[in-house]
Amino acid sequence: MKSDNFHLKIFMFFLLMAVLFSCQQNNYSEKEPNNTISNATLIGLDQSISTDLSAENDIDYFKISLPRQGYLEINLQESESEVRINYFDSSGQIRSWQYLPDAVFIEKKGIHYFTLKNDLGNSAGQVQFLPRFIAEFDPTEPNNSRENAFEMTLNKPIQTAIFPRLDQDWFSIELAEKGYLKTSTKKVQGLRPEVYYIYENEKEVHRIRNWKYLPDVCPVRNPGEYFVFLHDAYDDEFSKQLFELEMNFIPEFDQYEPNDDLLTAKAIVLNETIKFFIFPRDDHDIFRFSLEKDADIFLELTKSSEIQIEFRFQINRNISEWINPPAEFFVPKGEIYLEFRGFDDRCCSQEEQEFIIKKIGL
Repeated sequence: MKSDNFHLKIFMFFLLMAVLFSCQQNNYSEKEPNNTISNATLIGLDQSISTDLSAENDIDYFKISLPRQGYLEINLQESESEVRINYFDSSGQIRSWQYLPDAVFIEKKGIHYFTLKNDLGNSAGQVQFLPRFIAEFDPTEPNNSRENAFEMTLNKPIQTAIFPRLDQDWFSIELAEKGYLKTSTKKVQGLRPEVYYIYENEKEVHRIRNWKYLPDVCPVRNPGEYFVFLHDAYDDEFSKQLFELEMNFIPEFDQYEPNDDLLTAKAIVLNETIKFFIFPRDDHDIFRFSLEKDADIFLELTKSSEIQIEFRFQINRNISEWINPPAEFFVPKGEIYLEFRGFDDRCCSQEEQEFIIKKIGL
């Protein structure tokens, strides 16, 4: 009798294990029809889902409950076709068609929707996918718009991430004086962070410096709030690995700034040594002087750093080619503009440069 009980217990144990294992491995299928949001198939996290995309131009709708801020990740398990996904919630589209596997940022808990279709609208047959939830790990999120930019503090590095693919992050910093804002990263793996800058005050909001790889330095011409938009170049790389982002301020050291356009060009005179700086990268310094008669002019650098400097001149809207100093050139009478830059805008330096212009023959 005891032996029978023992064998019965063993049998029940293995039967229970088999049932549990079967539940864990269970594949859930879509419930047709599910081609509109109103009849979207309700699915759960960490459950393998099967759906049939055999019909041409078939699009299947699914809904899923997510517990808090984080990321919904959809992994494709079995399919020989390329499947695309489109995410949205009750307020509208969150993220348009992307190839699986993919993940999307979820700001709030609740019911979220997505649709699946085969690429190009062709038949994909039976498709199997696995939805997973990734808890928030980026302390700067949500910061996907300028309105909810993460507030930075100078000289205080923070941890952030570019995740998922197409992640776009905004950061803000308040600056009280002229100078330069330096943005840099550390411990970046597999990414190429890129930024642009926006300046805002009570009167205006405008973009002041276009896409630059980090580290980068942005001129600060006015006090106010500055925004830095960060993403991966081309939006094709992403990582769950946190990296360090830091902003530093460099006080203005160039007495002639701003002088990067004709309106802000600084007046100089012949035979006077002019001190200037080509900083940061893409900096152009413009000076102007006047001649009462046509003349041959000689320009030379009397002090230069390790970077190569080139210049061009403009008179009556006629602009010369870029010239390497020292150089001689003829200019007619009138007001002449001289524009300096680092070679091909590829270099800059905080070291001082000096130049002088003279009339030849005097």
